[in-house]
Amino acid sequence: MDPEEQELTEGQKKEAIKREMLRKSLDRCKVLNPLDEPYTVYWDKFPHLVLAHGEGVFPRYIAQKYVKEMCDKILTFRSDDEVRRENERRQKKGVALMDKHTEQPAFESKFAINQPELRKPVIEILWGGVIEEYGRNLPLESEQAMAASSDADLLAEIESSREKPIAEEVTVEE
Repeated sequence: MDPEEQELTEGQKKEAIKREMLRKSLDRCKVLNPLDEPYTVYWDKFPHLVLAHGEGVFPRYIAQKYVKEMCDKILTFRSDDEVRRENERRQKKGVALMDKHTEQPAFESKFAINQPELRKPVIEILWGGVIEEYGRNLPLESEQAMAASSDADLLAEIESSREKPIAEEVTVEE
């Protein structure tokens, strides 16, 4: 019997999935920093810096951590700014500021950082794509997207929407 035709056991399937997850976590990915200040993401107490209006290339696991932290930061700043604007608008009309325990949480819920429809546009700005797939020289596979609910799902959706890896777009001029 040919080894390729043999059915994989449940343990072999799980091991193959684990190996693929490890391989994929080591892909080299580009991330962007749209802010006016540099941002440092820490992994095992080691700093990984992305300069202001710059970009960085990191293994996927660090890039995903950066995207999550930076997305949270941007959306939190946006929410705080909306609260500040609403309070200024109320002051101009002569109305009392929002109560911090009742009105403000209800107002802030419109800008909650856990909403995929708010996170996706920010993640698209932050994610520069896969530069190099670790361990294989094949083009990226596109997968049927399900409803994205986590940052990893949103990143996978953004990656699959791009036609080719960024490494193929870059040409070296001599």
